Amino acid sequence: MANDQVPQWIEYEGPTKGIRVLRVWQLEPKFKKSQIALAVVSDADFQQFVQDPRKLKNFLLTNKVFPESPEPLSEITHWASLMSATYQDTDPDPWLLTIVHGSPCRGAVTSQPFVP
Repeated sequence: MANDQVPQWIEYEGPTKGIRVLRVWQLEPKFKKSQIALAVVSDADFQQFVQDPRKLKNFLLTNKVFPESPEPLSEITHWASLMSATYQDTDPDPWLLTIVHGSPCRGAVTSQPFVP
């Protein structure tokens, strides 16, 4: 991938605040059966997505985060959050989501506190 084609963070409107997305799947080498994207989301959006993963799926589809495919993302099937003892009293804000769109059309997410 040439320097002028390096993926950039793109800002989209989330349910409550802006969400920054990096389409890692655009980088070389490409994986044959999955694409990866990173998203930085506010705690408010994170809570909505955790409580109803369909909202995350709809956000990803509406904003075309992943490439068009004969098998578009149909559901978020796995979600793992990585936390530490430093967040005992409050929820972190923002969160970094690593989203994998794999075959056949399922999504998996890991989330962790994000320190810019």
